[in-house]
Order: sequence, then structure tokens, then C-alpha cells
Amino acid sequence: MKGGGRAALLSDAEKKNNHVASEQRRRQSIRDALLQLVDVVPSLAAANESSSSSYSTAATAAAAAAAAAASPGLSEAVVLQKTIEHIHILLRQQQELLMRIESARLTLGEGADEDSDCSDGEKDEDRDPVDSRPMADGGEAEALRRHAQ
Repeated sequence: MKGGGRAALLSDAEKKNNHVASEQRRRQSIRDALLQLVDVVPSLAAANESSSSSYSTAATAAAAAAAAAASPGLSEAVVLQKTIEHIHILLRQQQELLMRIESARLTLGEGADEDSDCSDGEKDEDRDPVDSRPMADGGEAEALRRHAQ
């Protein structure tokens, strides 16, 4: 028996109602996630704020956000595309920051062997790239840099 015999206990109407309720929960979950993206992605948040600026309470603003997300201007496809664009922007900014860190490291490390041990026993990769002091994270920053590449 399918479902351990429990399915046989439900009528066709109950099965249909369960399916409808499950589908409604799934759709609500998608709507909630899209609204979170609208709040987080700057270009979407700006569009959402301009469409809901006439609302004064949080409840009506939330209703306006739901209406904005459901409107043709902020379709699911638009929300997803703007989110992808925002992620690409963040990735470019991260790469620029990593390049600035590397540039600062090279500028500060001129004349010194990058792989040599320092006088205090700390390796260069365990040092802050900006001020050459040992980092408090014990090399976690290096692991993050490797992960980002």
C-alpha cells in the first residue's frame, strides 16, 4: 500500500484538499522568498519603496510589498534577474577588494621576502594585509581568500 496504508483511509475529496493545501503552502513559501529578495536587492528595494511610499503602517506596507511583487513590474523573472545582476556586482566588488588587498600587501612587503618567516615567528599569510600585524584569526583570512578565488 502506498503511504503505509494511510492513503487508503482518505477519500478522494480529502486527498484533493490536502494537495491544494500543500500547493498553497508551496506557493506562499515562494512568495515569501521573493519578498525577501525584494527587500535585500537594492534595485528591487528601491522600486518597492517607491511603489509603497504612500503606506504608513507596517501591515499595509507589507501588503503593498506583496502587491508590488505580484505586479507585472516585479514579476518572479524580474526579481530573479535583478538578484543575479546584484550577485554579479557583489562578486566584482569582492574581486576588486581582493586586488586592493594584494596591492597593499605588495606595497607594504616591498624589499621583504613574502614567504619568509617574520621576526616574531608569524608567517606573512597570518598577518593583516594592511598593517602587517599578526591577524587575530590565526590564518582564517587566508582560507577565506583561497575560498573566494
